[in-house]
Amino acid sequence: MTIRYSVLLNALILVLTGTPACWAQRSIHRASNQELPTITTNWLGSKKQYTSRNSHYEEYPIFKVFNTAELDKDLLPKGAITFRANTEKSVTGSQLSTLIEELIKEVHLKKREYKQFIILSKKNFNRHRSCGLLIVKCKKYPFIVKLFIETPQTFINSHCKGLDNMWFFPMSGGVNRHISGLTRVKNARAIQKRIQEDPYWATRVQTPRKWFWLPQQTPWIEITGTNIGGKKSVYTRIPGTYAVVADAINAERQLSMLSASSEDYRMAMALCNHLEMRQDPHVDNFIIEKETKKIVIIDTENFSSTVGIKKVVTFPSYYAWYRYLANKCIKQWFFRTKDERLLAQKTTNELAMSQLGLT
Repeated sequence: MTIRYSVLLNALILVLTGTPACWAQRSIHRASNQELPTITTNWLGSKKQYTSRNSHYEEYPIFKVFNTAELDKDLLPKGAITFRANTEKSVTGSQLSTLIEELIKEVHLKKREYKQFIILSKKNFNRHRSCGLLIVKCKKYPFIVKLFIETPQTFINSHCKGLDNMWFFPMSGGVNRHISGLTRVKNARAIQKRIQEDPYWATRVQTPRKWFWLPQQTPWIEITGTNIGGKKSVYTRIPGTYAVVADAINAERQLSMLSASSEDYRMAMALCNHLEMRQDPHVDNFIIEKETKKIVIIDTENFSSTVGIKKVVTFPSYYAWYRYLANKCIKQWFFRTKDERLLAQKTTNELAMSQLGLT
């Protein structure tokens, strides 16, 4: 049931969003509404700007979900980093950094394969435009690299980097993978903290170590918003290129839609409800680690921000979860009134990252 529902959801959204009229969100013969929420992007120091107007843009997911000043505390260390499964072995952060710099060069050359990395996922990556999210595993060392690349122009284009970005956009208030990726390290710490505070989950669940990585010459994107959150103007800046480096997990098995038992599903959903849906509940994100026999949550982006959940909601099953997402996406994309759009700008986010209690 869950597999069929997920496939039907993706097929429906693909059909509904597969026309230029839908992309535009309004008739091409209708005058542009200058009071719509608007974001303008440009490279730091550049006067060339790109502008997008859309009724779905909200202040929190674009301008408040992450504080760029927090990057420094979670940067990949330059010194020795021990391997998760074998603490007697290590690699320096400087060595990993050199490999990632080489990876970026290969990406911009639009190569299909990479010398030092194996591609794990490219569904949210546009190879021709060198933008989006590319997930790779280091061939030589047990580490995963999630590489995020955007330009001011591609940042405001939700249709060039896969289906996920297209249907997350209306649900979340304009968030994309590049923004949600900036929540992964802090949210991992928040998840681990909440797990450790519970006697039952503390002995059963872990998260991998995670760090941010920035290139030597980090390109910065400036984002300016108008008519957003009831404010005349809001501003932030984010790295145009960055990576999240994480431990590779030696899996005994991975929960999946095809093979997970009913007990797996009940346990995974119970854990997700305990974590208030702050991580992606998809069962593929839960791995049984061979050495510890514990569940390891490998995807730690703040999923409540990604899908625009602002209040704590619990779900009895995966069927209920996917039904909720489908209804939310279709409702917010096609059937919101003007009053509902204005109300969304003022609704308090009870699951905001600032309320995680971390420093």
